[in-house]
Amino acid sequence: MNFLFSKEDYLDYRDNVLLVEEKEKYFDCEEGLIDNKASNNHNLVNKALDSHSLAEEESEQDLEDNEAVDNERRRIKVTGPRHPTLISSEIREENILPYPRRPKALMTSSDLNNPASYRQAIRSRNSNQWLNAIKKELHTMSELNVWEIVPIPKDTQLIGTTWVFKTKRNELNAILEHKARLCAQGFSQIQGVDFSKTFAPTGQLNSLRTLISFAASNNLRFEQLDIKSAFLNAPLDEEVFLMIPQGLDLDRKTLCLKLNKAIYGLCQAPREWYNRLSNWLAATGFKAAVSDPCVF
Repeated sequence: MNFLFSKEDYLDYRDNVLLVEEKEKYFDCEEGLIDNKASNNHNLVNKALDSHSLAEEESEQDLEDNEAVDNERRRIKVTGPRHPTLISSEIREENILPYPRRPKALMTSSDLNNPASYRQAIRSRNSNQWLNAIKKELHTMSELNVWEIVPIPKDTQLIGTTWVFKTKRNELNAILEHKARLCAQGFSQIQGVDFSKTFAPTGQLNSLRTLISFAASNNLRFEQLDIKSAFLNAPLDEEVFLMIPQGLDLDRKTLCLKLNKAIYGLCQAPREWYNRLSNWLAATGFKAAVSDPCVF
């Protein structure tokens, strides 16, 4: 092979010779640097020798290309779509987990059986369980002094209430508990009258990962707890009045409930609970992190 670094040169593939002009020099891999005159004579000789066989070589090359295309077409075989392979025959019994799995369809069906209203709960076949859950919720609110019974104030909009029923189950779909929760219809609240601010920070997942990593690296014990009826422990700053909920035998035309603490469904309930918890942690000696106000 011969190489020449010039814009006007071109490569002749007939004999692996680089054709150049008269005043150019080129480099041959085998013989080294060749003079421009010698290169000119060498190119003229090669051109004269190859002029006769150029046509024959091109025709032979065309025939070889045509034969290669024909052979490639013969190798192409048109086949139809493959039949699907059954994979059930490849499943082995030793690969099946023995852990009892909870049927999703059955779980969905059981969730649909939860009462959607107070009337459905007391008329269902599990009415005794639901009535006990209602009494438990009302008793908890009474112990925590969530409300007080007062006459209906004049020119005051009362907020409605609703009952939410839920069946708590274990991993085997067995019933553990019937739960009832009294919620306020917060959509009827008026900003500036029934509430002012609603923002409450939420813990970030990266913060939880950092705490777990810190506890593991320092050989610390990591514990988790659940505060039952958390919102019922948060005092309210605004005056909020509720209609008498179903389940309380009181005169709904003249009496109402004045909330002392937040309940589920209020717009400001998450914020009031965060203020309650953060103030208690600060009084205990904790300090909120700058990067995440939910980490103390």
